[in-house]
This record gives sequence, C-alpha cells and structure tokens, in this order.
Amino acid sequence: MSIGATPLSNFEVIAMSEAVTEDYLELSNTSDTAEIGGRVEQIPVTASFEETQRIFKRDGIVCLTDALSPDVVSGTVDVFDSLMDKTDMEHFFRKQKDSNPGESILGVLTKRRSEILARAPDLVGQLVTQPRLMELVNGHLTKYATTVLIHQVLSLEIYPGEVAQDLHRDNSLWPIPGHRIPLGVATMIPLENFTAETGATRVILGSHLWPDAGYIDPKDVEDRLSDGEGWNKYQMPTTDPEAVTVVEAPLGSIVAFDGDVLHGGGANTTEDIVRKSIIGAYCLGWLRGETNQQLMWPPEIARNFPREVQKLIGYSSEGGILGCIQLGQDPIALLEAR
Repeated sequence: MSIGATPLSNFEVIAMSEAVTEDYLELSNTSDTAEIGGRVEQIPVTASFEETQRIFKRDGIVCLTDALSPDVVSGTVDVFDSLMDKTDMEHFFRKQKDSNPGESILGVLTKRRSEILARAPDLVGQLVTQPRLMELVNGHLTKYATTVLIHQVLSLEIYPGEVAQDLHRDNSLWPIPGHRIPLGVATMIPLENFTAETGATRVILGSHLWPDAGYIDPKDVEDRLSDGEGWNKYQMPTTDPEAVTVVEAPLGSIVAFDGDVLHGGGANTTEDIVRKSIIGAYCLGWLRGETNQQLMWPPEIARNFPREVQKLIGYSSEGGILGCIQLGQDPIALLEAR
C-alpha cells in the first residue's frame, strides 16, 4: 500500500491506522456525540470548515444550505426533466420489477440515470465540485490518498408508491473488514424539497462509528475505554424506528454523508410528487468505483468536461502510479491528445 509515490513502511501503516482510531476515540470521549434519532444539522455553506467538519465527524452527515444559486438549481431541474423521459413509465417499472423480483435495494418505482453529466457537463460539474463540498470531501479522504474520485453521478427519481429502501452502508461495496479509515463520501442534491412524505432519505446519526462499520477495532475500544461505558457511546446497531432520522433538506442545499452511515431511501407516500435529486459518490483514489467511469465517459466525451471533473472521474493518477497510462504518464494526456 502506498500514499503518493512513496511506499509506506509497516510502522507508518500502523501509525496511520492508530491515528484515525484516535480521531474517532477522541470524539467519542467528549460530550459532543451524535443524538440518535435527532435531526440532521443544517448549516449555511458559509459556516466555517471547522464547524462543518465537526458536525460531519460526529453525526456522519451534514446538510449545507444555500450551497447552490437559484439559477443553478433551476437549470439543473430543466436538464433533469429533459433527461428523465416520462413516456411509457408503466412499461419501465414493469420491466424493472421483472428484473428485480421481490425485495430489492434498487426499488421498483425508482428511476436512475447516469447520462446527466454528459448532458450538461458544466452545470452538473458545478454541483459535484461545489467548493465547500470538495473541501469537506478532501478533508475527510485525502489523509489516506493523494486523489479523490467521483465514482458515480446519477439523476434519481422516487415515484409515488415506492416503499422504503433497506438501511445499508455504501462502503459495503468494498469488502474490507475493519478498514478503520474513511473510504467514501456520498452526496444528495435535492431538486424538490426533501420531506418524509416524498421519500426523503433516512439515516441513523453516528452509525459510521458503530463497531461493525469498520472504522474502529473492537479490541482497541475495549482496551482504551475502561470507564465502564463500553460500547454505549457507539450506540450499537438497533432496529428501533425512533433511532432513524429523516433527512429533510431544502432546495439549494447539498447533503453529504460518510459512506459508513446506515441510510436508505424513504417511502414516497404522496399521490403525485416525484422526489428528484442528483446523487454523487466520492471515494479514495486507490479504490475501484461502482461505475466504470472511463467506459462511461471515453476520451471523446470526457474532453467536453471541466478539468476538475475530468480528474474526478479518473483521468488522473494516484500518486503518479496507480491508474497511469504507459509508465507514469497521467491519463489526462488522453484528453489533451487530438
């Protein structure tokens, strides 16, 4: 394993693992712990980075309000509606149900599309590279990698009648037991106000710090928390519905959450309101993403993307080595060649 171009010694790997454990143990040993069943903190995008990061580390989620201008939101809605063709939706949902019989985490009355980045690269690029969002993502992940990738950008619709999604962790994509470092950050950009009735995402605050999430070695906690409280400060997994928080978020906001937070889409109980959003998912630069972005966006398409987006979708190398073309050649060269 290496961070950047310099391989880490075994001692440095152990020290890095200990450092992240200390980060979260220090947090858990304070009175500033997540309120299970409480509300998701909404703070203005202009709030200090330190305050944003404090909430994110504590709860595993934060809602940044007024992050996007009305013009950007309106323009995104127009692109979204042009992409999400409403013709023959009954056939689409019937086909989706037939291909996913029974319970499915993908849902039956939920529609996802990946083309929105290519449809409006400059506009969508503004959403997924919003400065405070990227500051939060980079601050959370680049301690453990030299680059961050965005491995998924989706337009998402949850239609009336859709049932609640099972709670899950996005980081389960990567079967690394006891990983003890952050692996990814997910974001949601509401294009309709997120409410309980329209199927707003549900989360369990602080669940990224539960022992089964992988951040913290149970033995480390037993050794270090000898005050008799044991796991109580980590709020062990529960099925109590009162532990679940509905992520209500207004237009213009961005919701970011750690990939180890338990979450799931809610049930859309309305008769005629479709919950619309843009989903972005970021990960450490040395992980394989959920979507193969280079096949999705080959050079002839990716050349039209903003440079920061090009790097985020993988036209970049991790530490100058991982993901290169030839030997040490940055893949951005593919986009510069004509």
